Amino acid sequence: MPDIDNSREWFTAGEAAAIARRNFVDGVPWTARCMARRLASEAASHQVRKRKGRLQEWHLSAFPDALRVELEIEAGAVACATETPSCFTEDDFRIMRAALGIAAFVQVDFERPIARRVRRQHVVVDCVRYYICAPGLEGKKVLVTRPLQGGAKPALVWRYDETRAEIATHGEAGFVGVLEPPALRWQVYPGCP
Repeated sequence: MPDIDNSREWFTAGEAAAIARRNFVDGVPWTARCMARRLASEAASHQVRKRKGRLQEWHLSAFPDALRVELEIEAGAVACATETPSCFTEDDFRIMRAALGIAAFVQVDFERPIARRVRRQHVVVDCVRYYICAPGLEGKKVLVTRPLQGGAKPALVWRYDETRAEIATHGEAGFVGVLEPPALRWQVYPGCP
């Protein structure tokens, strides 16, 4: 049985549904009411507790696998060794600047890279769907970063090694490509800030 004392591993139905909506997780309810119904029927008694009166929260282990991955990222339980800007070498930064069409001598700061699973040929970063045309990535995790400057930010995608929890390969071999931000408003989830 998992250690269930960590408060960062407990989520209400509303919190879990919001994370499922934000990350477009398939196969789980996207509303708090439906999520609560499903968890009430599937969760064991040691996986539920009360929070502030009538509000209930469920342990991470009570959620379906597809949603559990996103909840672990949200809770910080998955500590990726590569989720720091230092995971990239200077050559990797050169490749990213070239892919963005930026001169080699111009300094560009990038967001903290995050691991995301490719679902239906897209990844979701901050409620935005970025579509991937590279073959063989469906169902696998990739490492995604974006430049800090600018409004509509393109995403830079790298191959990710799930067993070692780090970037799979540095240099051209590990770089998947640049994903442009969506041009259509419906590709951005409306409930996000």
